Amino acid sequence: SVTDLERIGDSAKKIARMAIQIYDGVSSPPSAKLLRDVTPMAELAAGMLHDGLDALARLDVEKALAIIHSDDELDQEFQSALRRLITYMMEDSRPIGHAINVVFIVKALERIGDHCKNIAEHIVYLVEGKNIHRRRNVDMDMNASAQEAWEE
Repeated sequence: SVTDLERIGDSAKKIARMAIQIYDGVSSPPSAKLLRDVTPMAELAAGMLHDGLDALARLDVEKALAIIHSDDELDQEFQSALRRLITYMMEDSRPIGHAINVVFIVKALERIGDHCKNIAEHIVYLVEGKNIHRRRNVDMDMNASAQEAWEE
């Protein structure tokens, strides 16, 4: 859990670094169209972090479970943002440097959501003794094993 908080800080630092690169010393700032996904994703990730810290302080399993579901929404937002950014770059390659920095920003926001989800899973384990992370990983491992069997 402490490691997740540290990684959230690392992601926030990366976002700040990318924002500086986007705005520092450029003749033209990026278009609103290019940045359209950043604010909603940032608000969702910040809300997840706030709720995660609150759930940890209160040992609130219901709030922790809500955070886990919010991560699915953030993952979907990330996938949609990537599709829009790729389309944007295909339409106009001139601002590709800005677009790549925005890709790094939305990926960092998605990772913040993943770390918030990890914190939420720790809360569930702490309160109920249920390791929901392991169960999900077992399901993923089973899917990977089925895929490997299919490819043989």
